[in-house]
Amino acid sequence: MKKLLVSLFLFSLVGVINAQGKLYLQNYSVYDLQMRLEAQHITNCTPEIIGSLSFPASTQDIIENYNDSAPFAMSWGVLLPGASSAISQPVPGSGLLTTLSSITQWRYCWFKTFYAGTITATNDVDFTMADPNNLPCSFTGTDYIDGNLTDAFWFTIPSMNATYLVIQ
Repeated sequence: MKKLLVSLFLFSLVGVINAQGKLYLQNYSVYDLQMRLEAQHITNCTPEIIGSLSFPASTQDIIENYNDSAPFAMSWGVLLPGASSAISQPVPGSGLLTTLSSITQWRYCWFKTFYAGTITATNDVDFTMADPNNLPCSFTGTDYIDGNLTDAFWFTIPSMNATYLVIQ
């Protein structure tokens, strides 16, 4: 019985250690994206990880963890339980982001499209992407948006611990 309990405990740690999972960003559109990515504790609202990213047109990438988000991440902030403001974190090299990746998961992305290579926004909608069955605290979003110029899909594959954002 003792061996069974120890085995179950160790198996449960594997899921926690890899909680964040990979984020697959797939921008098949001809537009650049300015986005805000959010991750939150796997069962609570905080800690919350907030990232500001610039993602180019016709680009696909896999973000393994927060520190792996360069050169797309412009900044990351961490909102800890009880705090009123986020603490800015360097990318790469933040020990706090590394530590929190084991207890947080991707939850939400807000993005806007821009004409490639410019700072001129398109007339497309604001995209608020999230899994409706796993909405983050204080956010609303959907897993599919049919925009004026582009469409976006947000989905997770729990067995792979992977989250996808696809823009086309």
